[in-house]
Amino acid sequence: SAEVQVSQERLNEFLQAEVVFFAGREPKSITLRQILDAKTPEQAATLAYRELPIRYAQRILQIETLPGWQASQELVEVHRLYSENFKDIRLVELNLKEL
Repeated sequence: SAEVQVSQERLNEFLQAEVVFFAGREPKSITLRQILDAKTPEQAATLAYRELPIRYAQRILQIETLPGWQASQELVEVHRLYSENFKDIRLVELNLKEL
């Protein structure tokens, strides 16, 4: 596969669009049983790859709608963590054969 170079600014714009897209999706209910039944790395990876971006994106936008959230060090930190995790999971190339 060929590599593509993207500026940090463009990547941030892309990720923000992805946050909006995923935040608009409806998360599926996941039971503790489903999590425990994901016994193989492939099952766990698929579950995480499919559901986590939706949940992270919704939390990111929830924080961003709070008035004055940027003045709260704790909210800024939580927002940063959710954003980093969202970015990490969206930029990973899921290859179930390599798990």
